[in-house]
Amino acid sequence: LNLILAIFNLVPGYPLDGGRAFRAILHSYYKDIVKATRIAVSGGRIVAFVLVGLGIWGMLTGTGGGLWFILIGGFLYFISGASYEQVLIKQVLDKIPVKELMKKASSVSPELKFSEFLKKYSKSEAEAFLVKGKSFSGVLDLKRVRRLGPGQESLKLKNLAIPMKEIKKVSIKDSAYVAFTNFLKQNLDLLPVMSGGRISGVITKTTVMHRLMWNLNYESGNSRTTLEVIQSR
Repeated sequence: LNLILAIFNLVPGYPLDGGRAFRAILHSYYKDIVKATRIAVSGGRIVAFVLVGLGIWGMLTGTGGGLWFILIGGFLYFISGASYEQVLIKQVLDKIPVKELMKKASSVSPELKFSEFLKKYSKSEAEAFLVKGKSFSGVLDLKRVRRLGPGQESLKLKNLAIPMKEIKKVSIKDSAYVAFTNFLKQNLDLLPVMSGGRISGVITKTTVMHRLMWNLNYESGNSRTTLEVIQSR
């Protein structure tokens, strides 16, 4: 069984180990990690189709393991596509500094009641705000406070915001890819940008995604399919 698993893992289809080795060889030849990954992913998808085909054949003929082949093939197809997407995003955003995308750090008072905040910012398109005062600083993400109970509108923003000490911030020297991964890990739409231990600005998920889409559409020349996958997130 271990021998069969080892042989399967050496198949040149990304992201299997054999596919990663195949990508390394392609990268050495083409000097282009995206192109190398795209070719290696194609190998992974071919392997996935073969497994699904074997699974269907197994189910039609009554031989064992047909369903498992289909599940493994489907999983491999999905993972290979996601792996290519990740490489593509990293290549684009690694070249863009956070400093280029950050905005001025305007903030709201932590002592402001949520009901008053709603009246004041009801026309704002933003869904996340920097909350900053003398004794409190944090981030208010509206998607986290949509289900308040009766009477909770009187709560102050400092009671609803995420304290700054619990947020994984980004440095002004980081790339946009670091901000992108932090957005996903923390499920936030806004992150403080630090410089010299102080907040020098903020960066939003919307800004990063807009720049990513712009580069993919008009600069990288990548396929529409990849764009649709990323936009679905």
